[in-house]
Amino acid sequence: MDKMMRRYLVFVFISAMSLIAGNAQSQERKLGLMDVYSMAMERDAAHAAKRASRDAGVEKGEQGAAAMLPRVILEGGLSYTDQDNQYKGTDILRSGRRDYAGGGYSLTVAQPLFNMKNMAMRRQGQAATEMAQTAFHMAGQELIERSARAYFNVLLAQTAIDLINAQKEAISKHLARARKSFEVGAASITDTHEAQARYDLTVSQEIMARQGLQIAREELTKIIGEESFTLAPLSGQFSPAPPMPNDIDQWAEEAQKNSPYLALMQKALEVATEETAKARGDRFPTADLVGNYNYSNQGGSSFGIGMESTTQSVNLRISVPLYTGGAISSRVREARANEEKARFELEEARRQTRQLVRSAFMQVVSAQAEVNALKQAMVSSQSALASTRQGFEVGLRNAVDVLDAERQGFDARHALARAKYNYLLSLLRLDAAAGRLDEDGLRKVAGFLAP
Repeated sequence: MDKMMRRYLVFVFISAMSLIAGNAQSQERKLGLMDVYSMAMERDAAHAAKRASRDAGVEKGEQGAAAMLPRVILEGGLSYTDQDNQYKGTDILRSGRRDYAGGGYSLTVAQPLFNMKNMAMRRQGQAATEMAQTAFHMAGQELIERSARAYFNVLLAQTAIDLINAQKEAISKHLARARKSFEVGAASITDTHEAQARYDLTVSQEIMARQGLQIAREELTKIIGEESFTLAPLSGQFSPAPPMPNDIDQWAEEAQKNSPYLALMQKALEVATEETAKARGDRFPTADLVGNYNYSNQGGSSFGIGMESTTQSVNLRISVPLYTGGAISSRVREARANEEKARFELEEARRQTRQLVRSAFMQVVSAQAEVNALKQAMVSSQSALASTRQGFEVGLRNAVDVLDAERQGFDARHALARAKYNYLLSLLRLDAAAGRLDEDGLRKVAGFLAP
């Protein structure tokens, strides 16, 4: 009785979840892959953070350029003096208490004429700006791939539930038939127990599959900022094709030219190179043209005399570093070491990009072959199921054989769905590795989905 009650409660739980999902579905927004990407561009917090990082990095160029522009400084101040003087031994100066106010200002304009360090800072700032822009371009490709992966994970989780429901329905029919056959004495209780065990296992798998679907939906919700949605499934006319061009060496060559990761590492090397130039620049003289304008107005002094003055000057200021205790040489050696590190990292990135794009190409080819093979496997499993059912009808096969054949058929369908999504993601990864992934590439993948 307790066992029957537990099964009943599980059935009620699943039915309630299905009813709730059915009521919510009418209010869900229908989304395609391009819709999900557009929403992710606007709402994904991780991408927004990288956009802000790009905006901060762009300012490095402005800061570097500012080092070669004039510096204008305005300074001013006011003063008040309360003074008590007592002069002794003289009749010329008058003793007494005096208070007076004063003030003035100065304007200084300095234009660098020659400064090797500032020149390097300007070049480094430009390289840092381009580095920030390249990093954000990479972030855009990563968002495309992440959005598609979350999208397909939801579809695959939903497919798993659909297949489990179909399997559960088929097992239910076997269970009812086994019970009826046992009641009339046409079969043993073993068939009933086997079907019941399969049914209970399927129910537990359904619970886990629904949990997996919820997790997949939460991941997509985190990206698009929306909870109620339904997604366009794969088209029934899904037919995978080989990569275009179907030449692994051509893809590898394109990656060496267009990979944003390589461009990022190249810019990192440029930044490190200019850091070395900056350190060396401290060894060279600097020349600045400096103009000053000073105005001062003192209402009094110790002698009771006020004064107003104006001073204008233009100076050529030259600074020559003679000795800094070895600090400059140390900074140069440090910068050279970091530059060498960046150079080796660039070489490693070239090799890694070549390996990555070749691996991505082979994954597409492999995924295409897997889809085609699983299509044939599904046809074969259907034929095997039909033969097993016929054998069961004439007494050559038992109920367990039929249940096994049905399970193999459902497993083949689930594996085929997974292989299709892997193929689509492999296309995106190949485009990303070659540096060609953009909205057009995503739109090409979206073409495999139902309208």
